[in-house]
Amino acid sequence: MREFIARRIRKNAQSLDPQSPRDFIDSFLIHREKEKSNPDSEFTQENLELTTLNLFFAGTETVSSTLRFGLLFLMRNPHIQGETPDPKWGPLTHPWGC
Repeated sequence: MREFIARRIRKNAQSLDPQSPRDFIDSFLIHREKEKSNPDSEFTQENLELTTLNLFFAGTETVSSTLRFGLLFLMRNPHIQGETPDPKWGPLTHPWGC
């Protein structure tokens, strides 16, 4: 996984436009370039790879938790399964009490 992220960082670095960062990697690369003369800078290749990896796993955990909650909710409320919500209901006025 770390090698995949390293390849993505190299790809971003090749097409980097400092005036228009596309994502976290671009922003990190821009700051790393600004601090290149600082020997104590934390904007290193290793920190970029590990931080990106942490963000990826955090997102994976969030999606996993959300799906788990949704499935458990449907299992405990089988009468809701198959119903199509009325678009006029907002999240606070939904009859299911969600």
